Formats: sequence, C-alpha cells, structure tokens
Amino acid sequence: MANKKISELTELTTPTDADIVPIVDSATTKKISWANIKATLKSWILGDIQMMSDSMFYQALINGNFDVWQRGTSIAMTAADAYTADRWYAETATAGTDKTVSRQDGTGVAGSYYCARVAMVQDVDELLTFSQALESQDSIKFRGQKLTLSFWARGGAEFVADNPTLVCKIVTGKGTDQKVLAFTTSADAISANETLTTGWQKFTITTTAVIASDITQIGISFAFTHAGSGTTTNYFEVAQVQLCAGDVALPFQAKSFEEELRMCQRFYEKSYNYSVIPGTNDLRGVSTGYTYPDNNGWAASGVVFQVRKRTNPTMTFWSTAGTIWAATLNVNTDLAGGGGTNAAETSEYGYGSLYQEGCYNTKGVLRSQWVADAEF
Repeated sequence: MANKKISELTELTTPTDADIVPIVDSATTKKISWANIKATLKSWILGDIQMMSDSMFYQALINGNFDVWQRGTSIAMTAADAYTADRWYAETATAGTDKTVSRQDGTGVAGSYYCARVAMVQDVDELLTFSQALESQDSIKFRGQKLTLSFWARGGAEFVADNPTLVCKIVTGKGTDQKVLAFTTSADAISANETLTTGWQKFTITTTAVIASDITQIGISFAFTHAGSGTTTNYFEVAQVQLCAGDVALPFQAKSFEEELRMCQRFYEKSYNYSVIPGTNDLRGVSTGYTYPDNNGWAASGVVFQVRKRTNPTMTFWSTAGTIWAATLNVNTDLAGGGGTNAAETSEYGYGSLYQEGCYNTKGVLRSQWVADAEF
C-alpha cells in the first residue's frame, strides 16, 4: 500500500468482518475492522431512530391508526359537530343520522387493524370535515420547521363515482386550544386535492414553508362535499394518518394500544368498560359513594382519574340503568335530581364529590357512571 495511491487499490465489493479499513486520526494512521464499522453505524442509526420515535416530531397526532374508540365504534352525527374516534372531530352543516364516523377493517393497509370510515349517505350536497388539532403547547414546538402529512385513503364506490376528491390540509392558527375549523387567524399551510379510488393509496403533502414564529395552533383536516345521488357507499376511509416534522414522510410507527389509550384519556375518560358506550345500562365500573341524609337529601362520591386531564373536565353522570343526570341508590332505585359535581372540587386529577339531591332520609350506597371530557 505504501507504493500505491488509494485510488489505485483493487476495490473490494464484498467485505468480510475480518477486513481492515485504514483511518487517519489527526496525523496518525490507524485501522478499524469492517465488523466494528458496522457495529458503530448500527449504534448511530438505531440511536437516531429511537430518538425520533420517542419524539412527537415523528408523530404529532394522537390515535392516528384509529385504534381507540371510547365513545363507540359507530357515531351518528345526531349533533352537527361531534368527537368520534378518540381525538378526531367531525363537523357538518346540519345534524343527521345519515352522517356517520365508524370503525372499519383496516387490515388492507399493512400494520393497521382498523381504519376510520367517514360517510354521508344522503341525496343532499353538503360539506363534511374530519379533523384533529394539536394542543397549543405542542403546536409551538414545530415553529421553524416544515411539516409533512402522510396517510392511506380510499373511497366507497359512490364516492369515487360521484366526487372522488378528498381535500387534505395542514392548518395553522394563532389562538389557544381550539378545534381546527375554529382556529383564530386560520390559514392553510398546505392544501391538496387528492383523487381517491376504491383501492388503498398512500398520500403525502408537505408545507411549502416552515411554520412561522407566531403560530400557536396546528391541525390537519380531511373534507369532502357530497355530490350526486349516492346513498349507500358515499364515504372515504383513512388509516395510518401521521404528521411529522420535516419534508419527508417518515415510515409509520404504530404505538401500543395501551400507550395510545392513555394519551387519549388525557382528553376523555369514562367509568364504563372500554367497549361499553356511555349511557348504557351497566353496573360495572361505577363510582360508589354513600348518602348523607339531611334536610336537602344529599349524597356524595368521588373518584381519581386514571390519567391526569388536559384541563378541569366537564363531568356527565348516568345511573347504572343508563339515565342521564341521575344516580342509583341501593342497586335498583334511580334518583333524578341535582345530579352533577361541585365544580370547586373537580380537577385535572379527579372529582371530589358527585352530589345528588332526592335522597332525603334514605341511607344507602350511591352508584353512578361518569364521563370526564377535557376536549377543546
């Protein structure tokens, strides 16, 4: 080697672990084995991947793989606007049971178990938007960076035949913890019209500029306007929705169900078993308290949340029979009355007292089901 230039040496295209590579460290020539080069590179690469996978820069959205559905697996838009799959909000001009968001088989996309189907099966032209907004304290972390939204999508047969366009956006705003369509000083960082087919396709959109230094809100949305007369398969489905920093769509990395659920419970938690829809007749998972008979007939109970909430939540209560704003006394007696919480005793950690009027001089055990809602 001393008599040849490095460029004159024979090229080795299939190195083995025992092969030696020369390295110049300052003015000293040293050597390193190919095995040690591979080990060092592997350590660096895995370290970078782990750092990114643990970061919200890799995935800023919660429940992007649609694993968690605490409110039920099919939500009809009996109100014009409603949360559906956890952290995902649907908005329409008018309420209607013909507009639904439901959990569907997502195994057509490798790595997904479920997908979300957003449907409007009516013969009326109307806009439907499906979105998720980040908290403001997380949105500001993306200032100075581009953002990339990636997702898989397909359309129902009537969606494709009538109007196959899905409008996909990354949206910014300057308010605090608002829903996407309510962002203060809302602006589209990027908007793209994607043409769906009945087969799964992967789509990627990237902001043309970095997020400005005064942005306090970031969200993403999917929207379509019903067209034509489709009344059975007018829907789109999405899976593996990911928002990451940078101008490259990183490989989708799913979280465990337990991890995703706990992230969702920061915004919404219920006493019912996971698969039970709030308002169902169910004795399981109830909070329990005792009556304190006095002239007002009050009773009280309390609970500590499994996950600390984003803010003091709004509490809703049901009796074990499924009657809203009621509680059950001694297993089988529903007490309708005050039915609520003392706001001064409700915090991000739990509630200190459910109060229920109507007990009067009856002693016994008070049971109730509840939902703690800390969404935007």
